[in-house]
Amino acid sequence: MKNKEDHYKVLVIDDSYINRVFIKKLINTFLPNYHYIEADLGLLGIEKAKQEKPDVILLDIMMPDLNGYEVCKKIKSEEELKEIPILFISALNDIEDKTKGFEVGGVDYITKPAHSKEIIARIKTHSKLYRIQRDLKEYVNKVDRDLKMAQKFQREMLPTKETFDGLNIKWDFQPSFNVSGDIFGIIEKKDETFVYIVDVSGHGAASAMLSLIIKREIESVIVDKGNSDLREILFQLDDKEKSLFSDGVYFTAAIVKLEDDKITICNAGHISPIIYKNGEIETFKNNNFPLGMGLIDKKEKIILDETSFNKNDIFVMFTDGLVEAENKEGKQFGDQTIRNILREGDFEDITDIIEKIKKEFSDFLNEEKPEDDITLLVGKKVK
Repeated sequence: MKNKEDHYKVLVIDDSYINRVFIKKLINTFLPNYHYIEADLGLLGIEKAKQEKPDVILLDIMMPDLNGYEVCKKIKSEEELKEIPILFISALNDIEDKTKGFEVGGVDYITKPAHSKEIIARIKTHSKLYRIQRDLKEYVNKVDRDLKMAQKFQREMLPTKETFDGLNIKWDFQPSFNVSGDIFGIIEKKDETFVYIVDVSGHGAASAMLSLIIKREIESVIVDKGNSDLREILFQLDDKEKSLFSDGVYFTAAIVKLEDDKITICNAGHISPIIYKNGEIETFKNNNFPLGMGLIDKKEKIILDETSFNKNDIFVMFTDGLVEAENKEGKQFGDQTIRNILREGDFEDITDIIEKIKKEFSDFLNEEKPEDDITLLVGKKVK
């Protein structure tokens, strides 16, 4: 038994009984999986098109009520019918007639008398092309719906508050597509707070899915397994996630731990956070391998950075989508602008820092959409 999707509908709109019988005979003989529908007047043809939603329409031009051009325009004005291919089939063979047929929305023009093989070939070509395009559009719409659902889920996984045990944090999260390969989180434990940012290579749904898996694993290692040692956390992440990554896909991460009056930083192929304290900028050059490829064989090889972090000190974390973004001249945004904004100190709170960076970034790109996902975090110790 054939699937309903293997069957096509052909609507013939022609006031000539002889022409309709001829085309019906062709379809019934050579196209057994095509269902023939007919109308002898233009207005009736429009109604039949609305009722049957055919895969292709064969349309005569000279008819008593509406001519074929008028029928075509009316069909094309209907949202649910406008994509259906219309093939004019007429004895009019002047170039002006053919040109007008294409101008009003026809996709093909068959001149009578036409050979039966030509008619059959064009019906098959246009009906199958229409079905492919329709199915592709439905698939794209489904993917779009799925991506929007994933975007909603991903945003729901972001922190829901901005104050954490004496620490205020603000952020900006911009996917380059509907969903992002970036993710971040904040974890509070007794006497210590962890802030992490992750950037999965690539874009779109696959990277977003992996980022959520990584987020869950980070929180499992820190919360469920009770680990506070940044070396152990990074080592377990690399070991656990390498089974999910292949074909050169990897992720970078920066994790900071704040406790007492110090901040400890662990970078895995990520850009170093920027620390601002007492009007001075502090950055760190130590880095470790990116994660997901099993490159870290011993946790003792993992390098950490540590510095004091007191009241009113600020840290800034970001993904490479921000600093490596290029404008039309091929120049990268870089991190110097972030440093300058911090050095100026012209901000009342960390929200001003976020907004100033976003403004500089928007001006730099001249309102163009960035090609990569962007995550920006700013944290300030308030007590």
